[in-house]
Amino acid sequence: MKTHPQYEPWLQGMLIIAKHYRLDFSAEHVRVTINHESQSPRQLVLEEMARQLGLGMRVVAAEAVSLDPWRLPLLAEFTGGQIAVITRMDNEGNVSLQFSGDGGLETTLTLEALGTRLKTLLVLRPLESTPDARGRLH
Repeated sequence: MKTHPQYEPWLQGMLIIAKHYRLDFSAEHVRVTINHESQSPRQLVLEEMARQLGLGMRVVAAEAVSLDPWRLPLLAEFTGGQIAVITRMDNEGNVSLQFSGDGGLETTLTLEALGTRLKTLLVLRPLESTPDARGRLH
């Protein structure tokens, strides 16, 4: 099924994050939801897309100073309308991104260049916590 064009880049970014957290999801089910909800306000559609993937979503300040390696991955919208997942940062101020439509290839930008183009930043985290692999203490 073809996704509403406005939301396909967002879905690609959310899928990268859902895979990062090894969540079990159906991309096709999310596409059906998008097509059904496409007339709703964008914020509501994005929240529902995230929920369908097992992710909670929060909008945070779209400023380069908000970027912290401990908060990654983050989903970003840029002034030109491009959507990307910010995956890594280094100590020299370089940021690695995966733009929607690039098939997982990474692009590296400086934090300064990134900051001038940021429009929206979304934090997406699993709705359910991962079980502790250490087991329970008795």
